[in-house]
Amino acid sequence: MQRRRKYGVKEYAEKVPVRLYLFDILYLEGRLMLKRPYPERRKILEKNVRQSGKIKLAKQIVTSNIKEMQNFFEKSIKKNLEGVIVKSVENKSIYQPGNRGWLWVKWKKEYAEGMRETFDLVVIGSYYGKGQRKGKFGALLCAAYNKKKDTFESFTKVGSGYKDEDLEEINRKLEKIEVKKPLGNVSFNNDMKPDKFYKPQIVIEVLGANITTSPKHTAGKDSGRKGYALRFPRFLNIREDKSALDATTLKEIEKLK
Repeated sequence: MQRRRKYGVKEYAEKVPVRLYLFDILYLEGRLMLKRPYPERRKILEKNVRQSGKIKLAKQIVTSNIKEMQNFFEKSIKKNLEGVIVKSVENKSIYQPGNRGWLWVKWKKEYAEGMRETFDLVVIGSYYGKGQRKGKFGALLCAAYNKKKDTFESFTKVGSGYKDEDLEEINRKLEKIEVKKPLGNVSFNNDMKPDKFYKPQIVIEVLGANITTSPKHTAGKDSGRKGYALRFPRFLNIREDKSALDATTLKEIEKLK
């Protein structure tokens, strides 16, 4: 749909009908809606949108029942949709540009059908945050442990799943172990070079969709072979009980692959 079609537009439009689905309203008649809770914004949206064959409101349910949520999710997957977004309906559910936190949580197909394993990964670098994360890290470069080489090799870049308190706690910990340049036992590709470097000491638990091969990461990378990478990673928690040497190993990743 991104390419401009010069010929046969009408015929193609009939073959692949395009519809616009609206799910939120941020501005109306000179008034910003950002500070209004989501349920109020949704009502305003419903009141001001006239649905047609090509313009529709995104379907939603309001429930706290886990079974109802599961059924709604499974129906969306059967329709070949990517998943659903679970949204808070509390009074604090304002719209935060650039930062959803836990007010909006993506529930994607791969999280349900994909990998059930979690990984204990070592933080070796971070990238500057933007928007609501300005002054904090935006994402962490995380590594698996290669026991054979005694090195920590980049495996994924984790930018989601953090609560505000997680950001604060991890920032405090990282400040104590920051180094001016990467240590000799840390490995990453130049195109994944982080803004800050750390001693490989902090271990975090990460959930991902699946393991793939990628030229961007160095975990398991060898001459003529790409490295391994964890797709759609999500932070779960800090593993205070584990040292860097207890992190997920390259051998364990290869078994899962």
